[in-house]
Amino acid sequence: MSLVAGSRTPPMVGAILFLGGDVEPAQLLAAICSRLTAVPRLRQRLVRLPLGWGRPIWVDDPDFRLADHVSVVECPAPGGREAVLGVAGRVFTAALPPDRPLWAATLVTAVGDGQTALIFGVHHVLADGLGGLALLAGLAEALSETPEGSFPRPAPPRAQLIADAARTGIRAIGRLPVVLAGAVRSIKLFGPALRTRLAPSSLNQPTGGRRRFATVECDMNLVREVAHRQNGNLPSACGNGRMRHSRTVTSRH
Repeated sequence: MSLVAGSRTPPMVGAILFLGGDVEPAQLLAAICSRLTAVPRLRQRLVRLPLGWGRPIWVDDPDFRLADHVSVVECPAPGGREAVLGVAGRVFTAALPPDRPLWAATLVTAVGDGQTALIFGVHHVLADGLGGLALLAGLAEALSETPEGSFPRPAPPRAQLIADAARTGIRAIGRLPVVLAGAVRSIKLFGPALRTRLAPSSLNQPTGGRRRFATVECDMNLVREVAHRQNGNLPSACGNGRMRHSRTVTSRH
């Protein structure tokens, strides 16, 4: 699922995994730790550079601690999927500390029916929708054999950053005519739509910082069949069979 930022809500990409049986927190920490080398971004933070030095860069966080990103909570009564979705609403709307890697995981115990849930969220700057699926796949697969290498690696030297910024600026100047031509075409294409005032509805009302989630189960084979009849397709990550799709419901306060 993906959350689009409102005025007080961070943009997040997240997933909820329901696991069979009780999962000990120590087991979860060990499993995630053994796979971190396969997803380097999970131990990196975004650092803003001085003006003129270029865009923010990813650097290894020398103070990284897994415990800062993983928490454990007991599922609220009466348990079940709806209660887990309520916990997810709080997890996915909580601001992530900008001086740490931008992700968080919450293990929800005592869900009921012999299940435990893992709520995993990353900031949208770290991964978009499909990128988030690839990131989760890297964590789920048995990748503990990935070599560790040196950690943390030092940040790039100042001279390299300044030289990279200069090269980027030169390339941007060269692309300026193409960018301006594209902007003009976009204005001509979308100008009438931008001048149209839509009637008020639940889709264009101001939203607040609260979120809750609802799920809809659908037959992905049927969805794929309809998409093909309309000359469309679905990402292979959607799979076949039945799929439970999550949507966010926003509050206005």
